[in-house]
Amino acid sequence: MCVPLHFDDTVALLTLGQSNGRRITDMELQILFDFVAHASLSVKNAHLYTKLQEAYANLQRAQDSMIKAEKYRAIGELSAGVAHDFNNALSIILGRAQHLMTVSRNQVLLKGLKSIENASRDAAGIVQRMQQFSKSVPRKPFSRIAVNDIVRQVLETIEPRRKELAELRGVRIDAGQQAAESKAHFGGRR
Repeated sequence: MCVPLHFDDTVALLTLGQSNGRRITDMELQILFDFVAHASLSVKNAHLYTKLQEAYANLQRAQDSMIKAEKYRAIGELSAGVAHDFNNALSIILGRAQHLMTVSRNQVLLKGLKSIENASRDAAGIVQRMQQFSKSVPRKPFSRIAVNDIVRQVLETIEPRRKELAELRGVRIDAGQQAAESKAHFGGRR
């Protein structure tokens, strides 16, 4: 006797025979059909379990990949913020050092200011590499800027604090701009 086993798209045959020539009883036949049904179900469940394990492994790899990508994105965003803040501080340091170099005649002081200028430029190179890593600052060509307008904006920005400090200290602090006729200068403005 042959009994088919069905699972997914596969069919197998279970062959059963007796050597003594006795006929299979209805009860034995029912047990055989029950066995075949359970065997088919077990094979199907084992196949589903294997697929589930594969799907879980794929999901875990995808999740790990997404977490890694998010970490890189966060590092890039953090480095862009740090680079921006650091660049602002460097601009002040470099600008002050260069200004003092133009007004000082003291050679010892000039040597120290030159060291500050060089260190600031080196640090600016580091900032530029951080910005390239984070791709936060695309390279832009220099554009024209009006220095007098920028100075006026800065004075307007610090005016409340200047007044507050003058009142606290009981002194007069004059901050003003003597706007000379000037042409726009080239500079990188973001």
